[in-house]
Amino acid sequence: MHQYKALLKKDWQVNWKIMLVPAWFLLATYTLTLVVLVSGYIKSGSVISVAFQTNLQHVDALIWTLHFSAAIGIGILASITSMQLMDIINQDHLKQCEIFHFSFPISLSKTLGTKLIFVMLGPFLLYLLLAAINCLVMNLATALLGFSDLALSFNALINSIPYVILFFLVFPPLYALFAGIFKKYGPISMLFSLAAIDTMLMIISKLYGVKQFSIISYYLAILSKPLAVSRAVMSGNISSMGLFSWSHLFSSDALIRVAISAVLILITYHFIKRRELA
Repeated sequence: MHQYKALLKKDWQVNWKIMLVPAWFLLATYTLTLVVLVSGYIKSGSVISVAFQTNLQHVDALIWTLHFSAAIGIGILASITSMQLMDIINQDHLKQCEIFHFSFPISLSKTLGTKLIFVMLGPFLLYLLLAAINCLVMNLATALLGFSDLALSFNALINSIPYVILFFLVFPPLYALFAGIFKKYGPISMLFSLAAIDTMLMIISKLYGVKQFSIISYYLAILSKPLAVSRAVMSGNISSMGLFSWSHLFSSDALIRVAISAVLILITYHFIKRRELA
């Protein structure tokens, strides 16, 4: 347990600035919004106001969708940060201090496992905190405009969590594979490799008349799920109350994606274990 704590502490001390990127982004958004409001007040003598019709229909769906979209946006930013943090699996290699760290009585599986926990769990917990804070801030802002519902907004936040969990379980392990193989230029190598594989699959489908499969589309499809839910709520096909999104987390599609991610993590461990120490 002490070894885990020491490794987590070391990763935090080295990478905390990157970890907090979503917080810096949200703070910058609040600051910019405040500057716009203050400048508008100075120029016109009143804050920016938006008039809503008193007979506006589906206002509950609108409130829910606004908070749901904001929470999903924060989740996407946090998952991108998690992907960026995955480069820590190569930090010792790039700094040529792997031999020194491997001399410690700590197994590679424990070291990489700790990094995986730090990279995936840290930004996810930050997402939960920022999404909750943003929910309260947006409620305060919308209350000034005449419509607000704290229970409904937190329902939207809770319904966003399953999709964000999948973001963290799917995208960082995919990036980790390319970071572990190529060591440098992880984002570029991942994009070019996926594009090359998709091109090859397209050629095969054209030559042999088989159904075309796209890896990029397969992974991007996970981002379309929240969008489809927002549309369904706005159209009235799904009630804005309830915890309906959690069933998606345990669907066969989600479980298959998580299983693939687990395999990718094992492959990444295989490559890192067998590469030459620096």
